[in-house]
Amino acid sequence: MFLGHTGTMISSDLNASLSPVSALHLAVVMLVVWRAFAHRATAYLKSSSATDTDGGTDAVASEQRNRPHQRMIPKAEAAGDLQARDRHHLSLRKNEVLEVLDDSKLWWLVRNSQGDVGKVPYNYMRLVEDDVAKAPRTPALARRAAKEPPPRGSSWQRSFGSCFQKCLPASPASPPASDQGQLCDASAKSCATPPTSELAAALHANREALVRLRDVLEGAGGEVDAHTDIYLLRFLLAEKGDEAAAARWLHDTTRWRLSIGAVEMRRQALAGAALFDLHPDVRAILSVCQSFPAHGRARDGGPLNIILHDGFSPTRVMETVSSAGFLGSMVALMEHNMAAADATSAASGSLTRMSFVFCYEGLSLSMINMRFLTTYFVKVAGLDSRYPSLIGAVSCVNAPSIFSFAFGAVRGMLSEDIRGRMRVEKPATSRAALLALAPACHLPAALGGDCESMPAAVAKRTGWDRVDPAERRGLHADSKIRCYL
Repeated sequence: MFLGHTGTMISSDLNASLSPVSALHLAVVMLVVWRAFAHRATAYLKSSSATDTDGGTDAVASEQRNRPHQRMIPKAEAAGDLQARDRHHLSLRKNEVLEVLDDSKLWWLVRNSQGDVGKVPYNYMRLVEDDVAKAPRTPALARRAAKEPPPRGSSWQRSFGSCFQKCLPASPASPPASDQGQLCDASAKSCATPPTSELAAALHANREALVRLRDVLEGAGGEVDAHTDIYLLRFLLAEKGDEAAAARWLHDTTRWRLSIGAVEMRRQALAGAALFDLHPDVRAILSVCQSFPAHGRARDGGPLNIILHDGFSPTRVMETVSSAGFLGSMVALMEHNMAAADATSAASGSLTRMSFVFCYEGLSLSMINMRFLTTYFVKVAGLDSRYPSLIGAVSCVNAPSIFSFAFGAVRGMLSEDIRGRMRVEKPATSRAALLALAPACHLPAALGGDCESMPAAVAKRTGWDRVDPAERRGLHADSKIRCYL
């Protein structure tokens, strides 16, 4: 009322001395000034009321801003004991609870109750679900809590072919990268994630199925190790994503592996044991057979196995070991190869297989011994059914004309998968086929490679490095690789 009155009186006085245009300008100015004053007064009253009601809102807000942000760190429980073998890794005790600092890779970065930080394989960890719901702080945990899968990639599907597309869901989550032996800085807020790998994509996409298969494995008496999920993935791949069929296959295979001692062989192989240490008859078999297990790597990174037939005597084999010893030795060879293939797969980010080279130069009718075939060979011919998705290329080189007859004697004992993987090469095309399968530096000179004698690394992996050199030189005297050992 006072303001309105005053404005009216001033306007009346000015109208007497100013022109209509000047009076209008002055009225506009007065209106703007009045509105500005009213706005500031209203804001002041609101501010005073809020302060009186809340007991000092500005002070509280300032205190909250200055208070340190307390982040909840997700936790996980160790599923079993694990001994660290590297300065970057961390030992685990069963049921131990650890803080998860980074779970974006196959090896998680964790911290134990003593404050030690290191990496552990993720398949040894069980997340504490309450913490996952309350504190999805790492990228992978956040995705699981929010159920928001990142964009799908198709490079893994192209690599393994359409037969395994069932193993990838319609929209798989972004995969963790495989461990490359690099430790992230624990003090950093986040770890840089390297480019995702094909194998990591498959493991992540089938993560829930692999957890259930792990339960099947343990329920059948099997053991969990650092590369168990890669081993289980081979069953899913062989069954084209059919989890139920893979579980049945896994259960039966685990019971068989326990009965024949293969579980212990894998444990020793992963611990770095030589092939000779896995079965007592391995050395005897390799002394009478021109075989070189894990002789370097094929081009896909998997272990390369070379078997020559010149000088091969089935009778000598049967005189040296029993059929049970022969089977045990071949199981040891498969377990040694599988451990190497799984470890290589984890390091390279791509599922690798074992490859075979069979050189048939010198093949003769005397080598086709029916007693050997029906009591020895028949026991090992179907071993591939116990090692799904493990055998890759099977290259039969330097095959003579008699090869067709010899192959006819064993064809029925071989699985359809093995027969489909076999590639038979005549002498004229053998060297090119061998170099396409493996680099020259991983092949003996007798097969067109660069190795004049067995490399020291191969001798160590096998166990030949412990054998007296004079004894080694005397072996395989009738073969083209004599003195190679």
